[in-house]
Amino acid sequence: HVSRSVGAKPAPMSEGSEFKEQAKDLLAGTTAGLISKVVEYPFDTIKVRMQTNNKYTGVLQCARDMASKEGARVFYRGVAAPVAGAMLESSLMFWGYGAAARLLGGKNNLSLSGITLCGAISGIPMAIWLTPVEFLKCRLQASHTAKLYDGIYGCFQHTIKSQGPAVLFTGATATMMREVPGGAVYFASYEVISRTLTPKGEQASTLTVIAGGGLAGFSFWAAVMPFDVIKSRMQTVVTDITPAQTAFPSPPSAPSSASSPSPSSSSSSLLATSSRGVSSTITKGLSSSSSPSSSSSSSSSASILGTARQIYAQRGISGFYVGITVTAPRAIISNAIVFVTYERIKSFLDAAWQ
Repeated sequence: HVSRSVGAKPAPMSEGSEFKEQAKDLLAGTTAGLISKVVEYPFDTIKVRMQTNNKYTGVLQCARDMASKEGARVFYRGVAAPVAGAMLESSLMFWGYGAAARLLGGKNNLSLSGITLCGAISGIPMAIWLTPVEFLKCRLQASHTAKLYDGIYGCFQHTIKSQGPAVLFTGATATMMREVPGGAVYFASYEVISRTLTPKGEQASTLTVIAGGGLAGFSFWAAVMPFDVIKSRMQTVVTDITPAQTAFPSPPSAPSSASSPSPSSSSSSLLATSSRGVSSTITKGLSSSSSPSSSSSSSSSASILGTARQIYAQRGISGFYVGITVTAPRAIISNAIVFVTYERIKSFLDAAWQ
């Protein structure tokens, strides 16, 4: 939420007024999520590609390689699900935060610890919604899984048919570990800037909103980036082709499943003919025991600890911050847009719906 009148005393709310405030939060949050996602999605695609492909060492190298081999449209591949997700995510975020703040006496009356608690609470519904959305998004963005599917619907249909609906919640714990503390840092950072730069009793200026939103976005990712990397890895473990063909096999600590038949020739062909390919530089992290006849573990069985160990073995500590150079500017820009849009829409609704 944006501090529109820092220091002002909140008016007592009736049940009808609370409903109106929640509706305003939902509408303003939905619009903010839509606009921000369209702007920042290409940055997100590059981030996921860097997190799930060892051959990229820089943002520009990754972007140039993607554009030259797959065309400009690749940066918006799989955008449908994230746009829907961002709209609901943003609405849930502001709804959850606002409802919690009002329940505790009103945002403007809360201490920084109270703001932090409300931010953490807002992360719970977001994590529940984002896990399946980001599972599909990451599968369509990662180079070693993207060519397995025709699009968002094909990815969804194939996943449900081959592994069941539960697999959509692969990485749910990692997502929760990202969203709950991330939400706390996110709103606390925003309120610190808003309250510091806004004179008591006055409305936050547009520049203050931009600064607060940018800092909130940067702080979120600086705090929880390792969990996002782990989540991306867990959600892009390929299970319907052999481990030797995957860029990232199931973590060593994950239990192996029973032996299964060799993958279909169509699945093998999809990877073999992929313009991105699965090169030796990508697969260098595979264990020596991986072979075409090896069976792959279920992606849902990949543990957080096992995935973390694999990342550390391949890249060290820096592996947990892969993509931060593209995520940081993206987060600053998109969250400045989120807060400015939310503020303007909310102010309009406050005036129109009293």
